[in-house]
Amino acid sequence: MSTVGKAVSLLELFTLDEPEIGLSDLARKAGLDKATARRLLMALANHRLIEQEPQS
Repeated sequence: MSTVGKAVSLLELFTLDEPEIGLSDLARKAGLDKATARRLLMALANHRLIEQEPQS
């Protein structure tokens, strides 16, 4: 799967019922290691596609 595909798969995990997901859960659900998931999440946040809660 391409990097873009992995990033989109992360975005698809966020729902109205589950708008917040921890890194470990997100990585597990996406089938990614935590380092890859974190790197992709940071890229998505840098492009303002997601935001991290300040206390997280």
